[in-house]
Amino acid sequence: MTTRYVITDSVPLNGGDEALLRALITAIMMRDPTASITVLAKDVGRCQLQCPDLAFDCDPAFFKVNPQDDAARQRIATLFQAADLIISSPGGFLNDFYNIDGRLSSLELAIESGTPVVLFGQSIGPIWKDTSRVAIARTLNNCRAICVRDTQSIECLHECGVDPARIHRTTDVSFLLHHRWPQLFRKRQPGVPTHSIGMCFRRWPLHDHAMHHHIEKNAARLVAKLLSTETERQITFLSTCQGIEGYKDDSKFAESIVGHLSAAQRKRCTIDCQRHNPQELITRFGRFDAFIGMRLHACILAMLGGCPALGVGYESKTRGIFTDLNLADFQFDYDQPLDHWLQQAERFFCRIDEIRLALPAALNSAAACVERSLIHVQPIPNASSISTDSNLEIA
Repeated sequence: MTTRYVITDSVPLNGGDEALLRALITAIMMRDPTASITVLAKDVGRCQLQCPDLAFDCDPAFFKVNPQDDAARQRIATLFQAADLIISSPGGFLNDFYNIDGRLSSLELAIESGTPVVLFGQSIGPIWKDTSRVAIARTLNNCRAICVRDTQSIECLHECGVDPARIHRTTDVSFLLHHRWPQLFRKRQPGVPTHSIGMCFRRWPLHDHAMHHHIEKNAARLVAKLLSTETERQITFLSTCQGIEGYKDDSKFAESIVGHLSAAQRKRCTIDCQRHNPQELITRFGRFDAFIGMRLHACILAMLGGCPALGVGYESKTRGIFTDLNLADFQFDYDQPLDHWLQQAERFFCRIDEIRLALPAALNSAAACVERSLIHVQPIPNASSISTDSNLEIA
């Protein structure tokens, strides 16, 4: 009998989210090659164009109150009822930077179907609204398991009042790709010059234009500094979010950053404006000698390609994932002053050989951690047979 999975909350137009989705689907199919998987997403038509091998349907998180969406809601409710397991996609979207009402209402529709619901490989929080805390507790306490990728999420869930027995620790699901595509990892020898550097920056917070200017200015000065210290150095801007009309496009922000540079410096910068799938991204990131980025999955995919990464974190997930890899020294918060940006970059380049040597073991350990947590996405009928150990360690 075919096992039927529904994966909700997916955003595969984002290359990092597609990497998470591909890793999760690969894990399911390796265990159950005959599984049937339906992915629920926004912008189904565009998702189908980018991922023609996957089966998509509408995500009720984005439904509106109208007859057309009411009919779709009923169709998805029937899909939920027929499934053996519903998995809320890996990533980070349950936080008060965004409106979480739609996401939670979608989860509630899934829960009402009677099919087990699992949140897998997510970051949750920060949550500062009382209404959000109440809603998260009400909804997630009816899920079979909540697998989070950082300790800050566990603390947030405890503060919201979510049952600790439902909470389990994993790490970022995209690390599974290290075992899926091991040939993409490029080994480096110590002492390799850092002539080629990849970079990725985004506007954050979403509507804080003063902070956007802060990031733009600091990024431009960092680029200028890096170009001034190495005459053969070239910089390429490449992001997991670009190349899709009407979707977030970090290459536009890169154009603003490069606009602050001198004419000579601009000639040594390239902006990649195209959309690339996860395998292509790992390959492209892997060609760099070093990477500095705000997008967490740009950093992760760079490391999967064997390229040391310096994370410029805009949410706690960056700190959590780099800590899991024992690379916490090589990330910092985006809102720090310019001097801090430059100091962190200098330390990164001074210790880059240390990172190169550490990456193979760190990635293997992270992948193994996720593999151990896959027990929580098995569609077993009895939830009590799931381990309640919430401390899956990265060995």
